[in-house]
Amino acid sequence: MQTIIVLLNPGKLENADMDLSYFVPDRIEEVSGSLIKSNGYDFIDTEDGEPGPLMGIWLETENASANWHIVSELLQSEKFKENDLSLSAQIYISESDTADLEDCMLVFPSNNFQFERSFNFVYGQIRIACCLVEPSK
Repeated sequence: MQTIIVLLNPGKLENADMDLSYFVPDRIEEVSGSLIKSNGYDFIDTEDGEPGPLMGIWLETENASANWHIVSELLQSEKFKENDLSLSAQIYISESDTADLEDCMLVFPSNNFQFERSFNFVYGQIRIACCLVEPSK
């Protein structure tokens, strides 16, 4: 089996609920039709001054490079325990079984895109609109 890791930063969550460690992989397994299954979770220490620890959710699948997009699409389309995980999550993959984070490749958010921010003031409140744009070449 190969590895997919969903890394969550609690400092970017509206509701940093421990139940995410069970709820997220269960929903991924359901949506993927059991192509992707839970393989546990762990907490990962952060550098000094960074919010943490980070929550790592390990998943197993036959083909991580073909199946990680299922996880990405789900995190971008559904909220989990009042959290938009697409704003917090990083997704890593490895062809190895139960790989450590440092042995995995970051696939989400993609390094092939950059965020463009525009700021609009509406009745004294700040509204931030973000969109993905291709980097200039």
